[in-house]
Amino acid sequence: MGPGIDGKLRPANSYLVGYAPFETEQLWVPLVTLATRLKYKSDFSILSRRQDAWQTSRQAYRLKRGDCEDHSILLADWLIELGYDARVVIGEQNWSGHAWVVVFKDGKQHLIEATKKDATPQFRPVRNKFAYRPYVMFNRDSFWRNSGGKLTTSYSSGSWMKTSRFEVYEPIEELEW
Repeated sequence: MGPGIDGKLRPANSYLVGYAPFETEQLWVPLVTLATRLKYKSDFSILSRRQDAWQTSRQAYRLKRGDCEDHSILLADWLIELGYDARVVIGEQNWSGHAWVVVFKDGKQHLIEATKKDATPQFRPVRNKFAYRPYVMFNRDSFWRNSGGKLTTSYSSGSWMKTSRFEVYEPIEELEW
């Protein structure tokens, strides 16, 4: 569950609205686009309130700023639209709450830091995966909980228990900016 910018609590997958700003065949293009288009801003600086608030992928692209959940939701949704198996991961990085993306491609998993601002025109997953401590991950259809330790580095291992299947009953109303 995640709180929207309207203050309503919704299932995590409802923020993945099937949005891809444009088509591309290159995996790195969405990450580079986010690096140049979106500014990292905390929810407090955007919404003038202290509580966490999630944006849909479309809202994040249009607003052009957001925190780690907003970046990760937009990146994962875009990659899913392009046909990749991408998931938003919620956990800790450097002992602080954080969100990132994991992509499963060609039998491998790739951890992608969606807030990275020095992205280059080639696909380079995060190398130091031990700095990331995953708790849960989700895509448009499912929600997984990490039943292993905080040091889990495999996102396809038996440590991940699928706990929910999603259905969206009430789409999020998209506000015009």
